[in-house]
Amino acid sequence: TLDIISNSTIEQMNNDFGAEELNLEVHNVKADNLEEAREGGESMGTLFMIFGMFSIIAGIVLIINIFVMLGEERKSEMGMARAVGMKGKHLVKMYIFEGSLDAFVAAIVGAFLGLLFGWVLIQAFEFIFSSVEEFSEGSFNIPFYFTWTSVFVAFCLGLFITFVTIIFASTRISKLNIIRAIRRIPEPKPERAPRKVIVGGVVLIGLGFLLVNFAFSTQLGGYYLAGVPSIFLGLALIVHKWTSIRAAMTAAGLAILVFMFMPYQFPFASDWDFTGLDAFVFSGVFSVLAAIIVVMFNSHILLVFLQKVFGRGKSTRAVLKIAITYPMDSKFKTGMTLGMFALIIFTVTVIAMIAAMQASQGEVMLEQQSGDYDIIGITNPRTPFENLTVDTLPSDLEDKVDELETISQTIVALVDYDEREADVSAYGPPTDTEKIKQYQLLGASESFLSNNGFTLQERDEKYASDTECWEALAQNSSYCIVDGTKLAFSGISVGGPPQDMGGVYIGGKITITDTGSQNRTRELTVIGIMDQMFFFNGIIMNKDVVDNEYNGVDAIIMVKLNSGEDADTVAKEFEKNYLELGLQTFDMKEIINTILTLINNIMYLMQGFLGIGLLVGIAGIGIISFRNVIERRQQIGMLRAIGFKKSMVTKSFLIETSFVTILAILIGIVLGIGIGWQIYADSGFQESGIGFVIPWGNLLAISIIAYLATLIFTFYPSVKAAKV
Repeated sequence: TLDIISNSTIEQMNNDFGAEELNLEVHNVKADNLEEAREGGESMGTLFMIFGMFSIIAGIVLIINIFVMLGEERKSEMGMARAVGMKGKHLVKMYIFEGSLDAFVAAIVGAFLGLLFGWVLIQAFEFIFSSVEEFSEGSFNIPFYFTWTSVFVAFCLGLFITFVTIIFASTRISKLNIIRAIRRIPEPKPERAPRKVIVGGVVLIGLGFLLVNFAFSTQLGGYYLAGVPSIFLGLALIVHKWTSIRAAMTAAGLAILVFMFMPYQFPFASDWDFTGLDAFVFSGVFSVLAAIIVVMFNSHILLVFLQKVFGRGKSTRAVLKIAITYPMDSKFKTGMTLGMFALIIFTVTVIAMIAAMQASQGEVMLEQQSGDYDIIGITNPRTPFENLTVDTLPSDLEDKVDELETISQTIVALVDYDEREADVSAYGPPTDTEKIKQYQLLGASESFLSNNGFTLQERDEKYASDTECWEALAQNSSYCIVDGTKLAFSGISVGGPPQDMGGVYIGGKITITDTGSQNRTRELTVIGIMDQMFFFNGIIMNKDVVDNEYNGVDAIIMVKLNSGEDADTVAKEFEKNYLELGLQTFDMKEIINTILTLINNIMYLMQGFLGIGLLVGIAGIGIISFRNVIERRQQIGMLRAIGFKKSMVTKSFLIETSFVTILAILIGIVLGIGIGWQIYADSGFQESGIGFVIPWGNLLAISIIAYLATLIFTFYPSVKAAKV
């Protein structure tokens, strides 16, 4: 009845039961299952946190942008306030007080909306899994659960993030020259870097080296991806002392992009982890930042290009020039807007590409996991098959089956194995007691070894093909092939859940001993590792050895059907005919298709989740458009005074919005495809023979929806601007 049993208690129970003599072992089953459930929940939470992080960053950027625009709008008032004696810190406090109430209310609303959206996500997950037959009867149910502590923590985090962002933005806009602010004269732009910029560059370089050093000590690649770009940016700020800011920052931006899209397998980082939350967030943020730096500091080239392509008529040329010149003149504000929107598009693109690659692996996965078989049947080893062949099948099955192979099974104990360094670093070096594992020994006939279509993800170099590797098992009883888990899990073990194995590799040695009274020991050499990992797990070797030396029994059948036969129907007929053996059959291809469907649906759900971030970006551009109308009343009035019509003002604002939105979409999609390629190359898709897929239709649909939604949000501010 205990959730957790201490190691000392387990050891005492093993001694009391004489477990070692009986080949038994006490397992803490309930606690292990609870731990697995906790880890599964944390992994799902981490997945949502990874992609939700970009929405949080977009929200931070939006808040900064709003306060920068407030500062521009109230520049004269702030100058007057400073002129009558108010200090810069008073302006900061004023903005903090103004933003604190909004932040407090927004944090409360956001925390409770988060609960609502969490409930929606749960319903979506249940809907996805209800499409699977095994869960369609209501057996799959995720309860809606939360604690008020978690709601309070969410409220505090939201309030804290917003409050810190307000302080940062307020401090920036409070630094102004009184005379220039009152007369609304733009601040002069120094040709060379002032001292504070040099200091900032030194700080960035120092921070970058700290991150790189931390990456080397922890082997977490994400900090390396943050440290090196920080060094590049710091160097650019220092180099600005001797050259223009445009040249320095353009070089830094290009260097960051080249660095980000190099293969991660640096000679010194081959064992580093580039798959965590930190790596994905840092790679996305710094890639987008670098692209925006390059675009913003070379905007004049883009402006000339657009004017030559689209600016043919006089009125069109004038509208286009005004629409593009203003955002490119306000580089900080426009860059923040671009970054906010591009980050979300980048994340949506990466998810869409992962979903497309998952969908495209259907045929490859069918081949890898089914081995050209249609049905697998597993019976209780205590009631094994006896001399089962196609000829011995009942008449209602014989005409439907093209080929039938039996695999014998026995349980052995792994007492030792060679350790591969990469696996040891991932799992930790096993102790002597951890090396003793219960595992299946599977015996395959010569016919199965010659005819199966199971592919190998790794094989001994002396074999030219997977078929040759399989056939070698029939010729040499000291060889073995292991399943696709690479012995990372123990599969079907005796008396407990799967356990971490690690360490097995091509050419490595596995020493096994039987569980019978003879205590026979044999050393096997691993010559292949399967792609298959779903249907049977264990060490595969010659059937004669397993049967004769380890008392293996025929407990697994592999069935190929004649053309046109329905696998599900035949599988049920097998179960009916061999009910006394406790036979369980599975339609292999249907199970694989179900798994792929679930994965694809979950990826689509993630895209929907990211729609919240996309909504933040769209709403942000709408808010910025409203503030632009207020901030630029004087400019709009001047344009109208020199002959601009209302329609031209409206077009100018709409073109400006379109320009920023389309540029952000292009940046996000291009960078997302680049990161998608790295995921493809580094995550096993390429090694599995899956083609690199870019879901152009999906990306086009997302882009059009985002662009049209942005136009809808900014249409009213554009019309309002024309009425000034």
